[in-house]
Amino acid sequence: MLVEQRLKVATPIALMWVLSWLSVGYHAQPTSLSPGKAEKKFSPPEKIQVKVSRGERPGIVVFSEDGQHFAGRDQGSIVVWNASSGKEAARLDANQFSGYLAFVPRHQHVMSLFRSQLKRFDFTSKELVSTLNLEQFEDFIGFLSDGQHFVSYSQGKIQIRDAKKGEVLRDFPILDRFLLGSGMLILSQDRRLLANVHTSKRLIKIWDVESGKELSTLNGHSKLIQGVCFCPANKWVASTGWDKTVKIWNAKTGECIQDILLPESGLQVAFSPDGKWLAVGSVGNKSRVSILDTANWQQLALWETKVNCSRNLAFHPQGHLLATAGSEYIQVWELPVEKKLPIKLNPFQQQKQPDDEKKRASLPQTAGLSAEFSTSDHRQQREPKFLGFISDSLVIQVRRGEKPGEERISAFDLKGRKEAWSVVRKGSSLYSHAMSPDGRLLVAGDQDGVRGLDTSSGKGLLAENAPDRVSRIIFSAAGQEFVSLSPLSIQYWKFDDKKNTIEKGKLISNEDKKSFDGHLLSRAAMSPDLQRCATQNNMTGEFCVWDLSTRNKVCTLKGVKKLIYKVMYTPNGKWIIGVEHKTPIGIWDAENGDELRRIDAIGDLLTPMAVSRNSKWLAVGGGTIPRGEVTLWDLATGKKLLSLAIHRDTKFAKFKDHTVRAVAFNQTATTLAAATEGSLYVWELKESPPDKK
Repeated sequence: MLVEQRLKVATPIALMWVLSWLSVGYHAQPTSLSPGKAEKKFSPPEKIQVKVSRGERPGIVVFSEDGQHFAGRDQGSIVVWNASSGKEAARLDANQFSGYLAFVPRHQHVMSLFRSQLKRFDFTSKELVSTLNLEQFEDFIGFLSDGQHFVSYSQGKIQIRDAKKGEVLRDFPILDRFLLGSGMLILSQDRRLLANVHTSKRLIKIWDVESGKELSTLNGHSKLIQGVCFCPANKWVASTGWDKTVKIWNAKTGECIQDILLPESGLQVAFSPDGKWLAVGSVGNKSRVSILDTANWQQLALWETKVNCSRNLAFHPQGHLLATAGSEYIQVWELPVEKKLPIKLNPFQQQKQPDDEKKRASLPQTAGLSAEFSTSDHRQQREPKFLGFISDSLVIQVRRGEKPGEERISAFDLKGRKEAWSVVRKGSSLYSHAMSPDGRLLVAGDQDGVRGLDTSSGKGLLAENAPDRVSRIIFSAAGQEFVSLSPLSIQYWKFDDKKNTIEKGKLISNEDKKSFDGHLLSRAAMSPDLQRCATQNNMTGEFCVWDLSTRNKVCTLKGVKKLIYKVMYTPNGKWIIGVEHKTPIGIWDAENGDELRRIDAIGDLLTPMAVSRNSKWLAVGGGTIPRGEVTLWDLATGKKLLSLAIHRDTKFAKFKDHTVRAVAFNQTATTLAAATEGSLYVWELKESPPDKK
């Protein structure tokens, strides 16, 4: 009836417009939506109002995955607010902020596009985490569910990129040549589908992100398309625009199943997390937001917002709040829901755990600083080279001595909070240190060979010569045997605790360079039984695991693209941990070489790391002058458990550099120690499982 009434009063020009409008191809019966006829079932009260600076770009607002924060733009900065109180939680300096803004799944990070740079901020520490230089005119679309990848557009192609390195993992063309120009790209809520909107051509194409296949084409708008969104189950796509309509499409077939007429131009649409409501932002003489019931597409609510504050809409993950944003305000409205929806974790976070994992004690949630020591002589800062636990109450530290070729070894009593003993050892340049699992023996490797130290007394053991310069010392899990690694050999050693001596064992030599495919052995990792080694070919970059008894290749680590600075086995022998150049720390399966996960920590040659004896946690040290930091990670999930900061306001603030140089767990994984140039810090891990195996 509404279309018939328009035809009766139409001028010839208007008639031509209507005929062209009817010929675009959709067949749904239009229904009218107007303020006068709307049945208002609720009027949501305003909960939060935030005044932001007037800008040329439309307002933007996004909620974090856990619903605790929302973010927007103010005076060229990214601002994060508390979603409950509306108080400002963080303000991040963001010059040339373009408006693309997203919370990074599974992290306390936000990411946004700044012309040709994609910047990532930690909004808890208010620090810039990373900057990715992208190609010119590239669009950032959004993150995939794992938080490790994002989708971008460049030169007619959709690209799946690594969120840390920015590398293109795969891409596929999505636009015909004639469609290149202006358009929008919108990800579905589960990040599986992509809507490619060409505003001027009034077309919407739906793509499968994983396969790159085009699923459907939505054709029916007569004027510019302004807003598009997917329903949570990807069954429908909603769109609105300047033709004063809201259209509901079947995402698979492209059929328009509902056509709703608006009294004014549509700006944006958003489905609630449970898919029961559709929010529509529109503007005419005033800015308005309406809520539609998706069961019958009837209007439940209609209210006015601040000027232009209907340009961007975002539902809270629990569905009880709706945020609207414009050029001057962000408003948060409280919706009358019977029950808040549960926070839905990403599929990658909902990993099923074995029953024995569910029954184990909780992971550490806090850490209390239990001891601080000054480790410098005469206020001279000495770089720590090694850190380990002799027992739960005795920590040993090795640091450079006052003279070249010297090192000072000190033991600190945690209970008495004093230095137990200290010795100075002389020799040629010392390259590596390792301590037996029971804390009884400390071994150092240098240009001449190996030398031991009885940690109970601080007395040295007889030094033994090695075939070549010793680059690394690694103990077996049993602790009675260790190996010294040189570029072309692996020398086995045995510790006789009764005689208190070190005896030389078998030698695996690669002097002819015919074994191990040219892999150098100096930076290798050894399995806990010392029967396998993992090492990299410096020329090809290939990283392999070798059976030392047969010298045959067991597997190749997948996904290794750069030089690995550090590599180690976990004590249970199941995983291999590696630090690639400017790349998140990787974890691989030691049997088949599959890459299992990446930990959100960037390491380098000097990054100190330690794995707990129960193979559950990884401690990573680092920081930047004058701030030091130790982070604790769950190896099974890659999740960060703790972040322990060392600041200048600590007891030993006279030392300017608090960068962490060494870290260590005690034997029961209840205590964590970290060493800086001048200080030693010890934390007691709260709620730590007492694994004494």
